[in-house]
Amino acid sequence: MYEKRMLEELSWTEFDQLRKEIDTVLFPIGSVEVEGPHLPLGVDSIVALEVAKRVASGRKLLIAPLVAVTYSEWHMGFPGTLSIRLSTLTQVLRETCEDLVEHGFRRIMFINSHVGNDPAIMEIAHELLRCSAARVGMVNLWAIANQMGKDVPELKEKTFLHAGEIMTSVMLALRPELVDMNKAQKEFVKARIDSFVQKGSPQVAFRGISAYAYHLSDEVTQSGVMGDPLAATKEKGEKVVSLWVEFIRDYIAQNESSPRLDEITAHFDVKAPTAHKMLEALQRKGYLYFGRDSLSGFFIRVVERAGAAEVMIEVAIAGRVDKYGELYDFPEKLGHFATVLQGAKPDEVFAIAVMEDIPQASMLAQDLIIFDRGKSPQPGDICIGPIGTRFFLVRIDSKTFDEDTPSLVMAQEYPIPEDISDAGLGQKLHWYPLAYDEETHDMFIQIAEEQEWGIAEVPTDMIVATALRLSRALAF
Repeated sequence: MYEKRMLEELSWTEFDQLRKEIDTVLFPIGSVEVEGPHLPLGVDSIVALEVAKRVASGRKLLIAPLVAVTYSEWHMGFPGTLSIRLSTLTQVLRETCEDLVEHGFRRIMFINSHVGNDPAIMEIAHELLRCSAARVGMVNLWAIANQMGKDVPELKEKTFLHAGEIMTSVMLALRPELVDMNKAQKEFVKARIDSFVQKGSPQVAFRGISAYAYHLSDEVTQSGVMGDPLAATKEKGEKVVSLWVEFIRDYIAQNESSPRLDEITAHFDVKAPTAHKMLEALQRKGYLYFGRDSLSGFFIRVVERAGAAEVMIEVAIAGRVDKYGELYDFPEKLGHFATVLQGAKPDEVFAIAVMEDIPQASMLAQDLIIFDRGKSPQPGDICIGPIGTRFFLVRIDSKTFDEDTPSLVMAQEYPIPEDISDAGLGQKLHWYPLAYDEETHDMFIQIAEEQEWGIAEVPTDMIVATALRLSRALAF
């Protein structure tokens, strides 16, 4: 059965299903330019697409539509070359990648076979890193071949030369019907200035030192060939292609080490379909990204928006909290919760996943509370504090010390004075359970008695962490 991996070959329903199973998109990009009299103008595009197909075969990878016409201005002296402005190419890649990210893909891997595309790819890759949770990678096929030539002993040209042995061999392996070896000829570029040694396009050597002398290709070659294709064979090409495919597959495997959404939701017991769809929607928009972390096994990367500004935060998910504000389910390998938090280095920031609504604090299931272990608590702050050996979300409050009122509601009965910094008022920080109300009163009294805990001044070392912000799933 034919395996559909080309995006444009899929129906929208097939695409909708595949995007739930696939994280990485291969993005082939080439050129249409002179490649000598014996090779077609579309060598770069043909090779990029054919290699992408081989890489994707039998793997959970999707192939984006090929971008064939790119920036080839220096080859415009040869008929048939097509070139668009670099700014146009960048915008095409930008908008296409933004669409892929919106559809839920977190890994975009460019299969690039034309050096003129490098600047555009780099620009949009950095943009996506700043404004989304996506990651962009690129392999330049001819640059890889340049380094792998030594691993193909049959090659006479161990380095890649334009329209030379490596390129011609690859085309004989992939599309032999498009190669006319009867027209193949050897030609090497010659610098326009006698004191320069042409090293590449546009690299030259002057007094043995590399520099750049920009030129048009028809100024340094008459045929468009810049090497020796006469020794090219299909077998050499197959060896090069095989090395490409093996390398790219291994590279992608290393790049895909982050967990999928279903692994995260299973770990944190997220109930499908509503909550799962909520997280999935965020992930598709590029606002939420999950990865692996040495502290908790997972981390989140969230894009927080403040007006027109966007701030990327990355925090470890260190555990969960239930409707009573009790924290639980922390990494067993790291032991007790206090050890997890106080011993974790170097980052001071982590997140707790809210698993059930906590109406007393207007927190909803699937909210993420982001804490800082180093922030000093202030009245009104939500913190993590121990009640005996158990940990709860607590609200920090201040009151006039009164030993005769040892009630859990004591902090609520005394208003927070405007000037809490005046030591003369006798103010002290205290806490009460965040989920405390009339319904939970008896339960907390029982916990307090069991844990031998009562309202008292909060010692500094008893505050595990202070909440920085609440990231609400639907508030982005």
